[in-house]
Amino acid sequence: MTIQAAAWHQKAGEETMDGWTAEEADQLRELLGLKPEAFAQRLKIHPRTAIRWRDKDTDPAPASWEDLDNLLIEACGKLARWLNLDELSKMHRRTILTLLAASMDIPLAGADLLWNGLLNEVSNTSLSSLEKITTALASESRDSSPHMLLGSVMGHLDKAAALMSGTMKSSQRRRLESIVADAAIFVGCLSRASGKLAQARAHLGFAEDMANQASNMALLSQVYAQQALLDYYSQPPGEKQRNLKDRIDRLEQADALAARYAPSIVRMATSAWLAEDKAFAKDGSGADQAMERSRVAFDKAKLEGPVAKGYCSSVGHYHGWGEGELAGFQGAVELTLKRPAAVDTIETALQLTTDPQLQANTLTDLAIALINQDKPDEACDRLTEAHVIGVAFGSATILHHILSARVLMPPKWNRLRCVRELDRRLERG
Repeated sequence: MTIQAAAWHQKAGEETMDGWTAEEADQLRELLGLKPEAFAQRLKIHPRTAIRWRDKDTDPAPASWEDLDNLLIEACGKLARWLNLDELSKMHRRTILTLLAASMDIPLAGADLLWNGLLNEVSNTSLSSLEKITTALASESRDSSPHMLLGSVMGHLDKAAALMSGTMKSSQRRRLESIVADAAIFVGCLSRASGKLAQARAHLGFAEDMANQASNMALLSQVYAQQALLDYYSQPPGEKQRNLKDRIDRLEQADALAARYAPSIVRMATSAWLAEDKAFAKDGSGADQAMERSRVAFDKAKLEGPVAKGYCSSVGHYHGWGEGELAGFQGAVELTLKRPAAVDTIETALQLTTDPQLQANTLTDLAIALINQDKPDEACDRLTEAHVIGVAFGSATILHHILSARVLMPPKWNRLRCVRELDRRLERG
């Protein structure tokens, strides 16, 4: 088995799947443009076996899995050269097949046109495929390290942006500009989580330009909210008050646009982020009202699903918005306002949240609450748990949260064994 095939095979095991399914194998055959007989010849199996896969009569036997993995690698090289093979090998097989199927509907653009001398016309089919690719990549963000996913999303963005020079109707151009803006926001989020703040800032600026060109106010509200978050992570840990007024102003812009134009899932997120920052303001004025708006929007979002109709494909998908029934947002607000209910709310969020990266942030909030209660051992334990997750995902934002909690510990704790062990762990990265 090749190294790349082994990586794909290992990923399949992590999915607790029994190897390849008949549906996956036949989808691969169709992507390669092979008839069952030719597919069988490539796999050194009887043609009737390939036909049985096509008819969903039986799944591939383990003896065929390695050869199917190798054919999948070949298909990636042919159909998705803009994606990194090493990054693809860490994705779920279903995601890879979705990416390949969508890639077949996207015309050549940019340098590809120069090399092939082909004319290019953007179609509604290719635009739909670009949105499907965004969704497929977004589905990997929960279980993938931001820096591992970043290259593939940037490749997708480059591919979509290159189509801007193509021939299309004005309505298609606005749709493409929205797709590009959406992907650029995604790159901005991943860059921020990877600690590449300048890159994040540049892509969010590009997303703002594209959203404005598309007159997509819903996406523009996302851009403003993400720019406010980026400003927070650009500050030294523990100094959330710095630039707080500017962040609140930016989030109020995002909240106002979202209230008029955005799906409920976006309104929920922008209002919740605004609530967190308003809680840090001098008297916490407006935090509860913003949190209530977020809750109302969330109730509507649950009826709409993770992707609102007629909106770009990745909204709400790669942020884990709504995880924990808003208890995480509510707990953060209560913690900042020093309300007694904060610990119970945060512990509830921890039980409800299944996204490990969000769990790390919630563990950090719980640690801050424990610091306020003068419980050093328990606080260090929670920060250690969060750090393990942060290292596993290579997340700079999780580390930022942990360091923000660490600076809140009183100086007298520095002599404690648990704090010294935590500091040694943080020094290692």
